[in-house]
Amino acid sequence: MIPPEAVNAVQGAVALLADGDYTALQNLTQGRRFSADEIATAVREYGHKLVWPPAEALHDPDVPATERMVDGRRHIEVEFRLWTEDEGQSKFTITLILTEVLERVFGVEIATLGPA
Repeated sequence: MIPPEAVNAVQGAVALLADGDYTALQNLTQGRRFSADEIATAVREYGHKLVWPPAEALHDPDVPATERMVDGRRHIEVEFRLWTEDEGQSKFTITLILTEVLERVFGVEIATLGPA
């Protein structure tokens, strides 16, 4: 389950992905691991139109999320199955690493993106 204080960070990244705003997603993640072009390629190769997930999906207790401390900072890794127009919840996933930079403020990094 995504910790409640991290839901907004996940929602922001997923919304940019669903909206096709790959440049803004690259900016949010500071281009670590995935550029806007690489994100676009991954989505295009999947071949289905991404859409916003239902709000309750971000509060699903079955969403895998693990927490650990790294160099004194809280890290939360979330694996979120994305939604598409024709599939609903799909096999296309985004794994995000959220790093708490201030209390309840998270930096976002994409660890993986693609079919599970």
